[in-house]
Amino acid sequence: MSHKKHFLKVNRSLLYEKLNCLKNFWRSCKGPVAVGFSGGVDSSFLLITGIKWCNYPVYPFSLISLFLTDEAVHAIDKIALEIGIKPIKLYWNPLHFDKIRQNSIYRCYFCKKELYTIIKNKAQLKGCDIVVDGTHFGDLSKFRPGINALLENGIQLPLVRCKFEKDEIRFLLEKWKYSFWDKNAESCLATIFNYGYELNEEDFKNIGHMCKNN
Repeated sequence: MSHKKHFLKVNRSLLYEKLNCLKNFWRSCKGPVAVGFSGGVDSSFLLITGIKWCNYPVYPFSLISLFLTDEAVHAIDKIALEIGIKPIKLYWNPLHFDKIRQNSIYRCYFCKKELYTIIKNKAQLKGCDIVVDGTHFGDLSKFRPGINALLENGIQLPLVRCKFEKDEIRFLLEKWKYSFWDKNAESCLATIFNYGYELNEEDFKNIGHMCKNN
């Protein structure tokens, strides 16, 4: 079903105010900014606006791991090409961390904590004191323990601050003629497994084989 049916709900005048809010955020940055770039709609939108409005360099950092499908990794490259940037890819293994591997209900908290610790450390080498994530306002109404990890780690959430909803993000990307405006969300492969099931590399290799065979 097309996402466009939801565009009728988008309040154009309110959206203009939100864009001004986001523009003011980027203009207020006093140095280079690092963006957690997953290749999803939200982080792509945030990156695009940073490139448009930030007075300093904006660096897209993409964390690559066995939690991503090959299609998700390919999407990072494809969308980056369309935006006109080259992502800084960082490779890591979440299963090296006990609290992620144990796969509790708070797995996403521990995963985001480690993920953005890696990004922050690498971003400092680029002179970035500001790191931002594409979490949007609508995410706050869902069970997203990873958001707490972001806030605790000092990661800024401009789309939350400016109260952007998913439909508004898609609407703007479509208006700006980006082909990925209606891209579906790519779920982390760890979500396939029930909480409490200890994650292991063999399971993720099997998932990869299944995806390639289908």
